[in-house]
Amino acid sequence: MFIARRRFIGGLVGVAAGATLSVSSLWTRPALAVPQSLHFKAYRDKSPVGTHTVDVQSSGNQMNVTIKIDLNVSVAFVTLFEFKHDCEEIWQSGRLVSLRSKTNDNGDKFQVTAEATPEGIRIEGPGGPAIAPADAYTSNSVWNTAVLEQKTVIDAQHGGIIGLSVSPRGEQQVAVAGRQVPAEKYQVVTPFVAGNVWYDEAGRWVKALFEKDGEQMEYRLVA
Repeated sequence: MFIARRRFIGGLVGVAAGATLSVSSLWTRPALAVPQSLHFKAYRDKSPVGTHTVDVQSSGNQMNVTIKIDLNVSVAFVTLFEFKHDCEEIWQSGRLVSLRSKTNDNGDKFQVTAEATPEGIRIEGPGGPAIAPADAYTSNSVWNTAVLEQKTVIDAQHGGIIGLSVSPRGEQQVAVAGRQVPAEKYQVVTPFVAGNVWYDEAGRWVKALFEKDGEQMEYRLVA
C-alpha cells in the first residue's frame, strides 16, 4: 500500500530481500484479530482517490481472502498515476495454499501465481520462479498482525520473496467510523515504500499513511 519509485505496493508490505526485522526488545505485537473483511477509502490532500478492500470468507479451516485496490490520482484531468490490484488467496489452517493476482501499475501489468507444494510455496511471476517457506505470508497480509513478525514475505504483485522491516512507534488515537480508538502504530520502510500502519486493540488494521512522489496518502477504515 505504500509507494515509491512510481511503483505502488498494493499489499502495503513490500521490501527487498535481505532486509531485517527491526523491533524493540520490549515490543509485543497487537492481538491477532479474527480475520474479517475491511474496506478503506484512500485520500490524497483530503480528496478521495480510490479504495482498498479485503474480503474474507471462512469455511471450517479454509479461508478465502480477496484483495482489491483501485486508485486513480488526477489533477486538472491529468492522471498522475493509476493503480489496480486484484488478488485471490486461499489459506488453510493458517497457511497459504494458493495465490492468483493481476496488477496494473501505471500501465505496467503483472501476473503472479503461488501454490503450496511439498518443497514450499512455489511462486511464478515476472521475475521467474521461486520457492518460499511453507509458512510464508504475502505482501497483502496486512490484515493479519502476524505479518509484523516476518522477515520476508511473498510479493503478491511482482512475485518472488522480498524482505520486511517493521518498527513499533507507540500508541495513538485513530478515527474509525467517526469515533476515536486507541491503536498501535508501526513504521514500514522498504526500498520500494515508506509509511505507517495502525492496528486497534483487537488487532484489526484500521489505518495507513504512506508517501508517493512527495505526496502523502492516507487509508481510512470505513467498514
